[in-house]
Amino acid sequence: MKNIVMLFFVFAMSISFLIACTASDRPAAVGGAAKKEDVRMTTTAGQLKEQAAETVSAGEEMFMLHCVACHRDGGNIVNPQKTLHKHVREQNGIKTADDIIKIMRNPGPGMSTFNKTYVPDKDAKAIADYILKTF
Repeated sequence: MKNIVMLFFVFAMSISFLIACTASDRPAAVGGAAKKEDVRMTTTAGQLKEQAAETVSAGEEMFMLHCVACHRDGGNIVNPQKTLHKHVREQNGIKTADDIIKIMRNPGPGMSTFNKTYVPDKDAKAIADYILKTF
């Protein structure tokens, strides 16, 4: 029952996240629509940190949606010898986000395949970054 409640919560949060992401975040000029020259695109160190934090947040959400059922706390309910923890990943030659995505796309026995239609590359990368940073 606890897992069902958790999955419902993750689902509800995902829907809220998707709705929030579809809102326009383009600035409007005073008295009308923004012109190209009115919008200056600059990236500061603070913005980069914020974008990185958003990626981790998105990665955590995607992880909770697609992975937590089998990989709670970085474990592995199907094969306890192949957890998501750094030392175990590295023993198995999984050191980068690309390595994790390869496993997601073409997993071994017991793990579902997460193809590009089900988990787009952007989401797969966010999940992989979350795993690398968290476990």
